[in-house]
Amino acid sequence: MNKSHSLESSSLESSSPYRILVVEDDLLIRQLNEEWLTGEGYRVDVVPDGEAGLEALQLHAYDLVITDNSMPKMTGLELITKLHSTGLSLPVILASGGLAHKELKWSQELQPAAIVAKPYSKLLLLNVVSGVLHTSDRARSDVSKTKSE
Repeated sequence: MNKSHSLESSSLESSSPYRILVVEDDLLIRQLNEEWLTGEGYRVDVVPDGEAGLEALQLHAYDLVITDNSMPKMTGLELITKLHSTGLSLPVILASGGLAHKELKWSQELQPAAIVAKPYSKLLLLNVVSGVLHTSDRARSDVSKTKSE
């Protein structure tokens, strides 16, 4: 991995089965998200931009991505587009202070599992993460049941 995109990880400190990638260029928000999520027992990796996020997604398996939209090198929407083009299928929470919903309406592929408007609270983030992960688990369970029948 490029030295300028060091993957900061707390994944060894947690026993959660869920691994989350946080893609956020604002250092304070990145640190808060990591603190809040690891405090709830999630395994968390954080990176500073979409390009580093794409690299991390190619190196590790994640259950969820939380990404900002307005970032240098690659926006959150560009990251979602690249995710789909590489065939990776995992839920994405888009956290943004200035995202126009009309940007998302033109493509069903770009629809994130949830959108969280900045600034957001710890409680809101944790509730959205929990809801998205449980919805994703139910969807995987339904697919598994259908394949085994």
